[in-house]
Amino acid sequence: IVRDPSQALPVYMVHFEYDPEEDEKLALPLCDNCGLKAAHVYCEADDANLCKACDAKIHSVNSIAARHVRMDVNMRPGQFMGACPTHLDTEADKYCIECRVPLCKHCRSLGSHSSGEAAGHRIIGLLEAHKHELRSGGKRQNVMPERQEVEDRLKAELDSLLAAVQAAGQEAENEIYFRIQEAVRQGKDLAEEQ
Repeated sequence: IVRDPSQALPVYMVHFEYDPEEDEKLALPLCDNCGLKAAHVYCEADDANLCKACDAKIHSVNSIAARHVRMDVNMRPGQFMGACPTHLDTEADKYCIECRVPLCKHCRSLGSHSSGEAAGHRIIGLLEAHKHELRSGGKRQNVMPERQEVEDRLKAELDSLLAAVQAAGQEAENEIYFRIQEAVRQGKDLAEEQ
């Protein structure tokens, strides 16, 4: 049992940043009709975000309203897709199927996918990639099995290095403890002699 938290060796460190002043990016907007519930549907004809109850109430009024094209609120036009993982201040609008990463205009014009082998990769729209992922049920197809093998090998190497570092740390701690005990014993012997 470790009673002193300074003796605990962290295996993973996770860093979170939270800005209470910044708007929540993943929150669903409130229903434009009732203003109480989270909106799940966007009606392009009404330009409104609606909860399921308000959508049913508004679009069941007549046959014209029932024909309005409605979509998931996350698919509405002009919706922020998310920041590019490389250029955090730029919105990602494309997706590289081979690298499995979102791309922005900078990645495609000057960055990682502007030249070399990556320039020839198949790139699709981010919404298209999202729809494909939803249709596939979230099951990842292993597009690059050799990459997976390399990742598994590197992970195994890192795990063994971590185990070696932990073992060396334990050995050093034991050696230090032994030397401290030896110094305390010698100090007691000297004190008894005087």
